[in-house]
Amino acid sequence: MTTATSSFIWSVSSAAATKVWIDAANSLLTTVGLVRTTDTGQLDTTTIVSTPAANSTIGYHVYKFPDTLQATTPIIIRLNYSVNASSLLRINIDVGATTNGAGTVAVPLLAMAAAANPASPPATAIPSYACYIDGTFTMVLGHNFQAGNFSNNSVAALVVDRARDNTGTALAAGFLAESPAFSQATSSQSRSLYGAGSPATSSAFIPALIPSRNAVGSADGTNINVFRHYMMVPGVRPSLGALSYFTGELAALTPITVPVLGTNHTYLPMGPSMTHWSAAITPDTTHCCAIRWE
Repeated sequence: MTTATSSFIWSVSSAAATKVWIDAANSLLTTVGLVRTTDTGQLDTTTIVSTPAANSTIGYHVYKFPDTLQATTPIIIRLNYSVNASSLLRINIDVGATTNGAGTVAVPLLAMAAAANPASPPATAIPSYACYIDGTFTMVLGHNFQAGNFSNNSVAALVVDRARDNTGTALAAGFLAESPAFSQATSSQSRSLYGAGSPATSSAFIPALIPSRNAVGSADGTNINVFRHYMMVPGVRPSLGALSYFTGELAALTPITVPVLGTNHTYLPMGPSMTHWSAAITPDTTHCCAIRWE
């Protein structure tokens, strides 16, 4: 199975409620194929026996890619679970090439800042999405978590994709990690990684080739455009992990199939859950993300 959707309630109102969303997020990632590492210190949710306190750390889980390229170009993803000063849950994410065996992700590193989550989470279950296929991992945890807040409206989101050749074949050259910045009127972030000892090419923007932030849309007659992403690993390589698009031109959560690098691929537009998704000088909610979904 390469795609998975799960709906659950996000709450830290009790030990039992906390275990629900952590176990559900972990299950979502392993269902699509990510593998938990043997790093020591990872959270065992059966040890959560009381309501997490404000400004507390709950724990973390560490994952790796399941493909054969993991042996030569490893990809590590760490999910960190915590509670902020307002007693609202947070997930932040670290991405790198290796760990020290005890959960610390070594540089080069993309560190996704935890969402401040100024709004209380919905009291009902909301969907989360994940996909792993052929060196691409995508996830959106808590789609529409903050009702009415159009900026980066999810608990956590991430796209990681291996470098590709011009036919879309995954390469050992490196990989691209992309994530929302989770604050109002600010950019998302990306980082191209290419080896544990190499410098990383990082950006406060998503490397999508949208022609101009002044454009109000991409329509060409009845057709619209979507915009693929690139990475520096070093050298310029294309990505299959995500596409950027103009927000109003695609319906959120309605899959689309488009030709990318000579082959049709399916993507799931995420709408408000992944905004600021371009390399514009001043990104805004005009641009959203569609994650690979096949």
